[in-house]
Amino acid sequence: MKAIIYWSALLSSTLFMTQCTNYQKTTQKDDILRERDLVYKDSFSASDYYDDLYNSAEMKYAFKGTTPEEVEVWQTEFRDKLKERLGISQLERQLSSFKIKTRKISSEDIGYAVRERWEIWTEPTVPLPFVLLLPKNKEGRLPLMITPHGPWEKYGNLRRNISL
Repeated sequence: MKAIIYWSALLSSTLFMTQCTNYQKTTQKDDILRERDLVYKDSFSASDYYDDLYNSAEMKYAFKGTTPEEVEVWQTEFRDKLKERLGISQLERQLSSFKIKTRKISSEDIGYAVRERWEIWTEPTVPLPFVLLLPKNKEGRLPLMITPHGPWEKYGNLRRNISL
């Protein structure tokens, strides 16, 4: 039993040291090799920790171009990788035959606008309710304002600060 504990501890510490050694040298935003600070400290600062972590991360997809053409190339390369990492590519594969469905629930004249309540199914089992305000006596293109729900108790009713 002692042998198992010994070898387990040895393996764990070896893996830990290998990970520290591999993790210590990373590429910074501007491709300069930078070592992480691996010295033990008496106090902890989340801000310092995340700054160190961010500044020592490999910035493989950082934009370094200067022309509109370089922006397009960068966007194409980065977008595909980002979609894969966020799981969007998998959702696209799983839902390839899915057609978005909408349903108008109600419509009400509220004086300055018509308020319509809708549901949109963003996935087969995920309805998302939303309210559409259509201003009255306005023609042509109008700006779109998306206002997600929020913690009203904490910030108060923000609607009172908006004049329409």
